[in-house]
Amino acid sequence: MSNIIFIICIILVRVSSDNKIILSDTIGGSGGTEFSFYNKVGPKYPKSITIYFGNRINRVGFTYYDYGFVYAGKNTGSVKSYEFKANEFINYMKICSVKVGSGYRVGYIYFKTNLNKEFTYGSSTSTCKTFKPDNKYAIAGSHGRGAD
Repeated sequence: MSNIIFIICIILVRVSSDNKIILSDTIGGSGGTEFSFYNKVGPKYPKSITIYFGNRINRVGFTYYDYGFVYAGKNTGSVKSYEFKANEFINYMKICSVKVGSGYRVGYIYFKTNLNKEFTYGSSTSTCKTFKPDNKYAIAGSHGRGAD
């Protein structure tokens, strides 16, 4: 069995005409190879988000209107997706890490949209980060480190 390392953080895109993008801190663990959806985030919000999971998150993917499915991590475990409605975006996210073997991995993800819809996977722990951008920004992708 491979040891999947997945560290995630979010990309915020400005909800205005200048499309300014900022990056958040990471949560999860150490190791892996850097990944970023930074160059895929365009002027539109993501079409969907897809999470693959087992005892932790194995893969995170966003589907963008201009680029299709962009992902990081391994295609293993169960899958859960969320399709955004027109002009819907993530405006709150909570990500928690869990101990797996001798390290920490992302094991919980929760988000809420501007239309008050919710998505969750895993069990919240005491080691979490919350992301609540001001109303000039939306959560539009992720970057971090991942490996098998």
